[in-house]
Amino acid sequence: MKKRVWHSGWKPMLNKKSRIDLHLHSCASDGVRTLQEIVNVALANKIDFMALTDHDTIRNTIAFSEAAREAGIAVLHGIEVSALFHSQVIHILGYGINPDLPVLRNYQNHYQESENQQALRTIANYRKKGAHVCEAEYEQYTYDYRRGSWKLFAYLQDQKIISTMQDYQSELAKGHILRSDILSAEAVIEMIHQAQGAAVIAHIFDYSNLNPELMLKTLTSQGLDGIECYHTHHRPEQSQWLANYANLHHLWITGGSDDHGHLSDRTMGTPRITLDQLNLGPLMNKIQY
Repeated sequence: MKKRVWHSGWKPMLNKKSRIDLHLHSCASDGVRTLQEIVNVALANKIDFMALTDHDTIRNTIAFSEAAREAGIAVLHGIEVSALFHSQVIHILGYGINPDLPVLRNYQNHYQESENQQALRTIANYRKKGAHVCEAEYEQYTYDYRRGSWKLFAYLQDQKIISTMQDYQSELAKGHILRSDILSAEAVIEMIHQAQGAAVIAHIFDYSNLNPELMLKTLTSQGLDGIECYHTHHRPEQSQWLANYANLHHLWITGGSDDHGHLSDRTMGTPRITLDQLNLGPLMNKIQY
């Protein structure tokens, strides 16, 4: 790792042109990079301030903060939580969370238990249809976390039931794969607040069946704190519309690449985001150096 070298007692100082990426994933969820690899890529891309936002887990949160700070990169604790909004799965980012509080650890444990139980039911259904799968085999199954997937996906892929993410989504839509228990968006926002964090809607233009403006109106009434205005999938005019909406409705403005380490359409540092484009409000006081 090419570490930044500072004088004794130095703390990184952010300025309006500091490079930001507040949406990153590690191999603790569906990314492929270890924490040190994320830090190395961040240094190579001259990222000054970042957040790890793994899906539905805080397993790497504290260790990531330590690795980033050791390298001279400012960091904000984060998570990306699955939520249901009008029967569609959306993602809500939690920033400035306190990972030591039981609320998120309880959620993480509940989600993982639900995920495992639904996976076993899914495998039982495939077995009854004649597929060569077995619940006991699944429980003993291990895989390389760096594949950029999760256990059920990897197992079904290895068993030749699916090949791609598109196959998985198709099986999910048909009801062949059973989804984990997912909280409502309102419940997720409340949970993030209980964890002393701010709730931010992620990549809102990815939800093709939902109207962004109506969605924001409803979520704001449920306590939403901010909008991820800048994201790899957002066109410049979409980012500007979201930033204008956020300013008008007094919502915080965040942004990030959604980098997973292996997805060609999501690369760390893209889009290029600087601190002066954001409005983090009280989250600025939760940045760790």
